[in-house]
Amino acid sequence: MKTLGVIIVLAALSLPSGCSKSKPQAQASTSPAASPVPATRIADPCKLLTQAEASEVAGVTLSPGEMRRFGIVTRCSFFYRADPSRDVLLDVQNETAPVTDAELFDSYTHMPDVQRVSGIGEQALWNHSEIGSGLDILKNGHMVEMKVPRSIATVTPPVEKAAKAIASRM
Repeated sequence: MKTLGVIIVLAALSLPSGCSKSKPQAQASTSPAASPVPATRIADPCKLLTQAEASEVAGVTLSPGEMRRFGIVTRCSFFYRADPSRDVLLDVQNETAPVTDAELFDSYTHMPDVQRVSGIGEQALWNHSEIGSGLDILKNGHMVEMKVPRSIATVTPPVEKAAKAIASRM
């Protein structure tokens, strides 16, 4: 589950940002000058969700959030030491990310097993597959990826409540 975010980010970065093939002239419009990476990023994803909110999602008492950086991703991890499959993770792109959060979010809309979720942020996507479950939230040009235990197959009331709390703090 901990490498899921990195795998998804790398896969998303290798995807084209649009649904159709672009002509060479159209590709120039996706240059950094045309779609600049926001000057500010969410610096500390641990400020977006409390330990109690994360624990409610997992259904067990999780540790306080621990922030770590992994290349272009900054992660807040709420651990359940007795069973890591119950961990709740929040990932955000940091200032070294090569694409905007909106571009990355758009690439996720084209992935299999993705469902749009209304009422959370400006846009939200739920995914559940063999490798994990999560909710991606886009608001004000920023994206947060909330990874939840794979055993959670749908957007449960605690997941929705936590996602709305995250969106309100973005």
